[in-house]
Amino acid sequence: MTVDEFKRTFLPCSRRLYWAACRLTGSSHDADDLVQETMLRLWVKRDEIGKMQSAEAYGIVTMRRIYFDRRRLRRPDIVESPVDIASTDTPLIDYERGERAEMVREQIARLPERQRELITLRDICDLSYDEISAQTGMTVTNIRTAISRARKTLKEKLSEKLK
Repeated sequence: MTVDEFKRTFLPCSRRLYWAACRLTGSSHDADDLVQETMLRLWVKRDEIGKMQSAEAYGIVTMRRIYFDRRRLRRPDIVESPVDIASTDTPLIDYERGERAEMVREQIARLPERQRELITLRDICDLSYDEISAQTGMTVTNIRTAISRARKTLKEKLSEKLK
């Protein structure tokens, strides 16, 4: 695969890769690193990559493998801090918190694609409105409006679920 073929194939996917990386990592900084590492791995393996149906899907699968490999390698290094050890949260509270987070994730996944993307970039990846505007090409006013509508929908759906 030549440089031009690589650019035509994988660069259009970078926004989707970034969005997926934000969902995986929960951090815009870590998402940047993950997308960069994914692009590097794709570049190194460019001659081994045959014809594929979807470059985006191939890139996301590669990125997920990198992400989970990183997590698996880092896991033994995790040491509980004194704050974690002295936590007053009971297992029941931790479970309930996890259940609520899962409900929120499910409802975000049900939003229209544009709202889902914007709320992920703003609330999960913690990007500013200007950064989101630069990435999506939307005006800040349109971004604020779409995020406001998405939050309102989420609030309504979650209040129904929690009744």
